[in-house]
This record gives sequence, structure tokens and C-alpha cells, in this order.
Amino acid sequence: MSFNYLIALITIVWLIIGFVVLKLPGHICCPIGLAITILLAILNWHMPVASALTAALEGAAMAIWPIGIIVIAAIFVYNLSVKTGGMDTIKTTLTSISADRRIQVLIIAWGFGGFLEGASGFGTSVAIPAAILVGLGFDPIQSCIICLISNVPVAELGAIGIPVITGAGLTNLDATTVSGFAVLQLFVLIVVCPIFMVKLAGKLKGVWAITLVSGLAFAIPAYLIGAFVGPELSTLIGAICSLIGTFFMAKTVNKTPDKEYYMDGVEAAREKMKSLTTAQMVKAWSPFLIMFVVLLFTSKLFPVINAPLASIKSSVGIYINAAGERTAMYTFSWVNTPGVLILISGIIGGLIQGASFGDMFGVLGGSLKQMYKSIITIVSIIAIAKVMGYAGMVNDIALGLVALTGPMYPLFAPIIGGIGTFITGSVTSACTLFSPLQAQTAAALNLSQEWLVAANAAGATVGKVISPQSIAMATAATGCVGADGTIIRKACVYCVIFLVFLAVFCYAGVNWLPIG
Repeated sequence: MSFNYLIALITIVWLIIGFVVLKLPGHICCPIGLAITILLAILNWHMPVASALTAALEGAAMAIWPIGIIVIAAIFVYNLSVKTGGMDTIKTTLTSISADRRIQVLIIAWGFGGFLEGASGFGTSVAIPAAILVGLGFDPIQSCIICLISNVPVAELGAIGIPVITGAGLTNLDATTVSGFAVLQLFVLIVVCPIFMVKLAGKLKGVWAITLVSGLAFAIPAYLIGAFVGPELSTLIGAICSLIGTFFMAKTVNKTPDKEYYMDGVEAAREKMKSLTTAQMVKAWSPFLIMFVVLLFTSKLFPVINAPLASIKSSVGIYINAAGERTAMYTFSWVNTPGVLILISGIIGGLIQGASFGDMFGVLGGSLKQMYKSIITIVSIIAIAKVMGYAGMVNDIALGLVALTGPMYPLFAPIIGGIGTFITGSVTSACTLFSPLQAQTAAALNLSQEWLVAANAAGATVGKVISPQSIAMATAATGCVGADGTIIRKACVYCVIFLVFLAVFCYAGVNWLPIG
């Protein structure tokens, strides 16, 4: 058992070496990792060649549909908003709310950043708010750290819930249960992260109330939606509620900004706001508003719509087992999948904003070109997970971890997720890589599989704060390329604090809470 356990770790060791030591991009490192995994499965686990290849093919199918289509559709909606000028109006709307730099952090980095994470993810929620803050006069390195922290407690359900949907799909667990547990584990961090962010921008004196409201207004709706509706809208609704709560507090309790933290750039935004009509603002926000409405009304909250759309699907046998049988069926949901719904919302929103079909076709082509390397990475990493799962490699790693850690394993579950994101730069990839491992380890220890898969997702979000890929995007957006080492050193303190908290909470929850 121990020998197979060590051999099964070769793929993970390669990913660490490839990403961290050799600094290879994901679209090169992960395909090599896939080739290594297939060879190991054939040579050491005696997996038939047809089984290994079809397992990888099933992973590729899952990566393209539904995950890949979600990635492309989300980036398409954002890029189209930039093309039509809607994103400029959105930025102006947010910037004009308060002249206090600390409240601007809550509005732009926390609320709007969370909204971008919920709607599109994949770096937009770090790069765009950080660039806006720099434009308002914030220090570039400070802006990067603030936005990296803001991404920590929301990324597990970001990009329309892709990380949790992926992890649950790979482990055959209920995505709603997993998302509810993930938000529960991160609940405290969602409340306290705005405090850390405001502290980086100045003192908490005078803004305690609005900071707490900003966190609680995010955490409570995010948990309720994640636990009772599903992962798709949890971050999106939490961010919207946080923006509303922060806006209300800024216009009532914190109407007069502290002179020490007064920002001149806000006046220009307010002057620009005077020329904007309500129709123009609605037009700018229309793709995201339509996306929100469409995803809400096609969710499980409205079974009369959800059920008929969910029935439009096809089940295909892709994987061929050792006996030459296609026993595992993969299901393609053709309409009621977030990617299709987001794409439709983006097209309707684009038409409202005045974009032609030619414009939209061009933006879609540009989005495909922009994201093709990420798609290659996602396809490869999910194919790796499928081959490792079918070959029994994940099971051998799980047994090895149980032997090494025993009942203390839940302490390490979030840390494994954090390492996954640090290595791959993606919460989705970390959930893909380690969710099957978490589930099988939980089964071996007779613990809740949903709780440990959720812990993996929660820990993976914390890994974002020191992910080299996230930091590279932030530094590129803020013009401080080359400051990666400084940012990692400063952000590492927050990462350690958050992971230690999650480790203790995960251990306490799985052992003492009545979670089944």
C-alpha cells in the first residue's frame, strides 16, 4: 500500500515542481502531468490503455461542458461590457458613493470584487478592483494585497459556483450540501476579511459599523443561498447584498468622510454621475442584472422552470472499464447549465447596450483566444483527476494519508486545498485535483465526505492570497510587475492565519457538529 501511495504522488510532485520550481505555465505543465498520470495508471495499476484514454476523455468532456462553457461565457460578458463602455459606467457608479478611502475599499474591492468573482471569477475580481484603487490614488502593492484578501472567502463559490460544482461532480456528492458547508466554514472569515482590508487602508475608528455590515450582509445571504439553493448564486447574491448594505451605511451613518482619508478622485466621478441618467446606468448593468435574474429563476427555487430545462440532457458512455464495458454514464445538460444561461444573458445584455452581432462575435472570438490556455489547463487537470480516480490512485493516496494522520486528518484537509491553489493558481483546479482524495479519505475514516470536500474548497480559496498566478495578474493590472516577492511575503501572514483557523474549525466541525 505504501509503495503505491508514493507512486501515486508522482503526478502531484510533478505539478509542484512544474509550477513552483520550473515556473511552467499551466497549459504546458498540466498536459505533461496528464501524460505522466496515464503512464503510471497503465504501468503500475495495470489499467488497460483504452480505459486510461477514455477516463481522460471523460475528464476532457466534463472540463469542456459544463466548466469550459461557463469560463468562456463569464469572460465574454465582462469583455462585452468593456467593449460597449458599460464597465466604465459601472466603475463611475461605484466610485462616486463615498469620498472615504476606507469605504471605497469596501465598495470596490469587497463588494464589487465579490460581484465580479460571483459572475466571472478567474482573476477579474483581483485585477479589476486593484486597478480601480490605484486609479483613485492607492499604493499599488497595498491595492494588490487588499484585493487578494478580498478574494479569499468568496472564491470557492465564485464564477457561478464552478469550484464546488466541479468538486461535487467528481465525487458524486450533492453540490448544495457541499456549498452550504463551504460557506459555513468560511462564514467567520467573510465577516472579518473586510476588517483586515480596512485596516490596510487606515484605522477602523469611525467605520466599525459599516465594516461589520459589509461583512455580515455578504455572509448571511451567501450561506442561505449556498445551503438551500445551490452554489451558483451564493457569491453573487452575497456581493449584491453587501453592496446595498454598504451603500446604505455610506449614505446614512457615514455621510461625512474622515478628513484624514478623504479622496479627491471621487469628486470627478460624482461630476460624471450628474450626466448619467438612470436609463444609462441600468443599460450598463443590464448584462449582469439579466444574468442574475436568469440564474435565479432557472434555479431549484423555481422547480416549474428548473425541472423542464433540466430534462433537456443526454447521457453518454465514455469511460470503458477493464472488462470493455461502458458502465459509467456522463450527462450533458444542454440548456440548464450556467454557461449557456450566462451566454444568453450576455447576448441580450449586449443588444440592450447597443452591440451588434458582429461586435459580439468578435468579443466571443477574443474571449476564446484570451482563455484558451486556461481551458487547456482545466481540461488537463480534470482529465488527471478522472484517470487517477478510475485507476485507484486516489484511493491509494487516501489510504496512505489515513495511515499517516489517522483521526487528525481533518486538520490537514483545508491545508491540502490551499496547497492545491498555490500550485495551480485556480480554486477550480484545486477542487478538481483533491476533492476525490478528500472524499475517499473521509470515507476511510467514516467522516462526512461533504464536510471534507467543502473544507478542500474553503482552504483552496485561502490559497488564492499567495497564488503566484493571482499575484501576477494583480501586479500586471496595477503596474507593479516585479513586486511579486514583496506581495507574497506580506500576504503570507494573512494566509497562515486563515488556514490555521480553517484547520481548527474543520476538525471541530467534522468531529463534534451533528453533520452526519
